[in-house]
Amino acid sequence: MELKLDKMQYLVLEHGQHMLESNSELEEQQFTDLEKKCAVISSSNGKLIAKTVDLESRSHRNNIRLIGLPEFTEGPRLMDFFAKLLVNVFGNQILQSRQ
Repeated sequence: MELKLDKMQYLVLEHGQHMLESNSELEEQQFTDLEKKCAVISSSNGKLIAKTVDLESRSHRNNIRLIGLPEFTEGPRLMDFFAKLLVNVFGNQILQSRQ
């Protein structure tokens, strides 16, 4: 009886050890997969940040800066004000009036 009990305990311990090893290998694989995914996401994020900075920089290059106009001179119709202002400044030969 004691021999059978010892054999059963040995089998249970062996089985438990095998389960721990299997779980350890599975967790290690999952951890490795997560590290790879994190690296891919970090790379993509870096590329997106660089692209955003580039697009913002390019959009600022097209801005026109007018100096010397008092604040809120344009009134409620911004586009009309600047269209007339630029025609007045540069003349009809360079810019055609929108109207």
